[in-house]
Amino acid sequence: MCRKARVSSTLTASAKMILIKRKNLYIRLLEYGVKYPNGFDPEKLKIDLELNEEEKKIVDGFVGVAIMSANSHIENTSKPDNNSNIFYSLHEKKSSNYLILTHEAFFNYQNYLNYLQSEKFSKAAIMISIVGILLTILLSYISIYYSQKQITLSEKQLSSSLKIDQGQIGEIKGIIKSNFEKY
Repeated sequence: MCRKARVSSTLTASAKMILIKRKNLYIRLLEYGVKYPNGFDPEKLKIDLELNEEEKKIVDGFVGVAIMSANSHIENTSKPDNNSNIFYSLHEKKSSNYLILTHEAFFNYQNYLNYLQSEKFSKAAIMISIVGILLTILLSYISIYYSQKQITLSEKQLSSSLKIDQGQIGEIKGIIKSNFEKY
């Protein structure tokens, strides 16, 4: 029995990995509904999306609530809670199981698309900021390099005859004194 539990947990883990690789069922249902705005058959949906047994049960739950909601509307009976359902049943079509997306589901899909777009733009903004930071670092390095090159005096410049003798020092002191006496 313990071995059986380990096998089922292993299958659950591998099933989780498959689900992670696939797009979320809710998103796939919304995309399918947007693709067929005039309605679609739930059996065709299950075939087109290649749903597994667990996903089929979830879709059957959505379909059941949509049909019950539509039937209660026709029969004037109390409506089941339809706030979380993504489908609405169309009785005007040949089959009572013909479905369309609810307005809320369509707006949820629009929000999902906006989220994807904002995620894409945020990644682009991050890349631009990284490039900007690297460019700033590079330009700072270049600026420091050339500033040091200008400040560094060569041996020839240091050995030049730029020496001040006592007479020149006296002249400089006189100019400074005369400028201070004016003020």
